[in-house]
Amino acid sequence: MSAWAVFAALATAGTPAAAVQDLEPVPTVQERTLAVQGRSVPVLCTPGVPAVVMLHDAGDGPASWRSVLERLPPGVAACAYDRTALAPRESRGIREIGWFELLEELLGVHRALSPRAGYVLVAQGEAATYARLLAASRRAPVGGLVLLEPSHESLPRRSRPGLPEEVWRSWLLDRAGPNEDGVSPAALAVRARASRLPAIPVTVVTAGLRPAEPGWDSRFLDEAARGAHEELVRGRRFGRHVPAPVSGPNLAEDAPALVADEILRVVRIADGR
Repeated sequence: MSAWAVFAALATAGTPAAAVQDLEPVPTVQERTLAVQGRSVPVLCTPGVPAVVMLHDAGDGPASWRSVLERLPPGVAACAYDRTALAPRESRGIREIGWFELLEELLGVHRALSPRAGYVLVAQGEAATYARLLAASRRAPVGGLVLLEPSHESLPRRSRPGLPEEVWRSWLLDRAGPNEDGVSPAALAVRARASRLPAIPVTVVTAGLRPAEPGWDSRFLDEAARGAHEELVRGRRFGRHVPAPVSGPNLAEDAPALVADEILRVVRIADGR
């Protein structure tokens, strides 16, 4: 089980999806392949110069964003890409890399996508930390962030009283090793804690459905997630914390209309509107 999957597993399959209202007209979602440093990276895009770039959670792929892409208005082009095509593999599996090498890999894809300056990064789960580091590095012209059920460096500490000791220790051990992108979540947490975001709009969406496994205190874990997510927007002029009461952690699929609305809001703020 991946580091973030311990927390995401609190929501079980089959939870009711959010009620959504489709936006008209529905943009065409195009599938294509990018050539990035000798590798083929699958992408899903709506037509136009991308104003939005999406980073999927561990264990997912670009297809997890399709319902959101279909609900964005035609004037807001967006792309989602498959990070698994970038994973540093070797004969023994995933090779661990550092945070700077990861950012270089992601920036290579973003440059190939040719998004506009001030594009909005949308990220789910563990990838939210990548988005924060990209924005904080100032090497990517990021104009805003939309973070869905983001991982956060304070979550292990906040969650400990709500988890059985063996589950909590297993989670810490898993965080110390490389994930499917080749980076250690524990090492990234150290970097994220020291990073400082520029003055850009940041929206954080927190899932409301978090059924617990036996021995887990779901109410305590709900509060742990809310507290960690509120840290990300506290004191920010354009910070916004949005609860999604009828969605599980996979917000892009459970609540695509809500996610599309929050993306559009951040795009407009980034545009000065």
